[in-house]
Amino acid sequence: MKKRSAYLAIDFGTSNVHASVIDAETTRIIVNTNKKYGWYYPAQNQVELHIDETWKASEWAVGEVIRQLPEDVELLAITFSYFGDSITPVDEKGEALYGMIPGFCGRSFKEVQTIGREIGADAYAKITGNTLSTLATPSKIMWLRDNEPEVFKKAAGFYSNQQYVMRKLGLGDVQDRTMAARKLMIDVKANCWSAPILELAGVTEQQLGTQIVESATVVGTIDHYGSVRLPRTLPVTIGCHDVSASLLSAGVQLENPDTIGVLMGTYEQMGYFSDTFVDGCNDFGDSLIFSCCYSSPFNNKYTVMDAFPTAGALLEWFCKNILRDPSADIGKLIAEATGLQVQRFLAGVQGGDQQIAARISCNEIDLLLFFRDPISVKPHEPNDMNLLRLCDVHNIPVATNIATAEALIHALERGDLDWRDIVNPTKI
Repeated sequence: MKKRSAYLAIDFGTSNVHASVIDAETTRIIVNTNKKYGWYYPAQNQVELHIDETWKASEWAVGEVIRQLPEDVELLAITFSYFGDSITPVDEKGEALYGMIPGFCGRSFKEVQTIGREIGADAYAKITGNTLSTLATPSKIMWLRDNEPEVFKKAAGFYSNQQYVMRKLGLGDVQDRTMAARKLMIDVKANCWSAPILELAGVTEQQLGTQIVESATVVGTIDHYGSVRLPRTLPVTIGCHDVSASLLSAGVQLENPDTIGVLMGTYEQMGYFSDTFVDGCNDFGDSLIFSCCYSSPFNNKYTVMDAFPTAGALLEWFCKNILRDPSADIGKLIAEATGLQVQRFLAGVQGGDQQIAARISCNEIDLLLFFRDPISVKPHEPNDMNLLRLCDVHNIPVATNIATAEALIHALERGDLDWRDIVNPTKI
């Protein structure tokens, strides 16, 4: 029987891990599964992940795809992609001393202000290629130093999730160029850790990791993924940051700078690869857009990305303005792509907000995710406020930003919102 060659790809997202077996010739998915992990809220304005939970979730997912692997499929290698901008303090053995603090945790606002005073937002952007915000990993390390001094003192390293996984696989304290850059402490033009940022954070290069390799590097071989026995010994390609990985899988090539990738995830993003560093991270003022230019999977090249914390608006704009499809709407696109039943309402100017308001008043909506621009005043803002008022009147859980939305989705999954059946027994 002729064997089909395939790769095992593991993607660590912000809320779950995906394991997929991908046909080496057709690039089609043969087997895939995913496993969720939790977000934890130890205090106001704080969110954490448990990095060992993410590892165990990946163990389960790998075990599941191996169990489902067809007999005619032969694995060639294993590779990874990871969400970035997170940090976990670890001890000498690589075990976590504290929760993983993700980029979207806002606890380090004061530390960001300190970086702004001591280094400067423009200087920070020129060094790291990123806007200075609470995404900045050095601000999280400074928060640990000031608020968890015992943890900070014990920390032998400050790991990305990539370093943690590589260490768990017995492959050492190793990271690729893109994930090192997403610690937002690297001088991306000089391709080394930034001395001013390290000095301000009070850490050393050794604590951040000195073994930095290209994204396509084979860092070793394994015959087990944790407790999961693999069908054969597999070479491990270290992989890269999920944005760069997504651009590559979407067909964006360094040789064709006219090609731009449009990606959807925790943020909606547009990106490309560049031969040169692209300045301008702070050009958007108070806009919700943030821009990045950081180390790409290619040596001495850059990944350029603009990210938007919107929910489908970028995809809809792309379809209407680039594909020239005036009838494109996000609900239709999702329904066609996933096969899910999506109830679509009219645009706001056509009375869509009134349709939703009527559903809320009739208790036909259990949860409202209402993403809006908190910066600019809009002419339809009174209609927006009316929706929020109706949610308060009828005890409808509502989120107006991505962080709260994610928390409510997890709550819905756990059954935490079942109380609505008691509060509103007349639900239709």
